[in-house]
This record gives sequence, C-alpha cells and structure tokens, in this order.
Amino acid sequence: MSTRRLPATWLTTLLLGAACYWRSAPDTDAPGIVATVPMPGFPAMLHSANVEGEVRVVVPVDANGNPDRRAARVIRSSHELFSLAVMNAVAKWRFEPRRRDRQGVADSVTVHWMFVLNRKDCPGVPESVCRRTAKDDSAALATPQRTSLGKAGRGAVEGMTTACLLPGYAACIGVRSS
Repeated sequence: MSTRRLPATWLTTLLLGAACYWRSAPDTDAPGIVATVPMPGFPAMLHSANVEGEVRVVVPVDANGNPDRRAARVIRSSHELFSLAVMNAVAKWRFEPRRRDRQGVADSVTVHWMFVLNRKDCPGVPESVCRRTAKDDSAALATPQRTSLGKAGRGAVEGMTTACLLPGYAACIGVRSS
C-alpha cells in the first residue's frame, strides 16, 4: 500500500512545487522606462515670456512597452504648450511593460513634468539677445536647457526641464534699445 502512495505523494509534491514556482515568478509592479529620448523641451514662447509650469498626464502602455498617445490624457496642465511638449516627447519613449506570468501586460504610467526657470548658474545673456523683441523665440531656443527624470512611486515618473531665466527684453540692464 505504501508503494502506491509514494508516487502519488511525489506527484502532489511536484505539482505543489510547480504552483509555488509559477506564483513566485517575478511580476513587475508597473512599466519601467527603457528609452526617454527625446526629453520634453521648454516651449520657446513660454520660455521667452519667463513662464514656468507643470503637466501631469496618464499614458497607456501596451504589452510591448509602446505608449499610446491617442489614449493618453492630460490630468493637469498649467499651459497647453507645456502639455504638447510632454505629449510629443512621451509618445517616443519606450517602456519595459509590466509583466504577469512572464508575459507583457498593458498598463499605464503617470508622468509628472515640471518646467522651471533657473535664476542662477546661467551664462550671461549677450547684448544681441537683449535687443530682440519678445516675439522672437530664437533667443529662448539658444539658451541651455537641462532635463532630469526619475521614478515617483509605483507606475509614475517625474521629470523636470530647467532653462535659464531670460531677462525682460525691454529691461536688460545696461543695454539701450536701438
């Protein structure tokens, strides 16, 4: 009788071990970032007007890690141009999808992006920039920008684009309008 139970015990042990193994297979909590190029740039018009802001969007990510821009939605934005800059960049990012039982699963990522003007550590603004009008965005495009990106919890990332604060075009110190 014990010879009959021995194979059944082995089979039960084997099945329980396999169930534990498959259940303990690592599932990722949320999509992770694989490629984030390009990063959102400071919109030139808002930069030249010295406007800061932020955007929060929810971006669906398919089982292959591709963001779905058409289904993405803006939760909060201080300006439409900031939203556009973030959406254009995030649409080109790639994610490592969330996994369940070793298969990619569609999910979403919340992206919180801030646009900040740096008031220090910026190079001096040349005289030619001060003489331009506020309608000329080329001055804003020529200033250096820095971006940073990091995780902000489960299923969320935070980023920031920092650009140099441009002096008021009419108020450049020591430069007279021509």
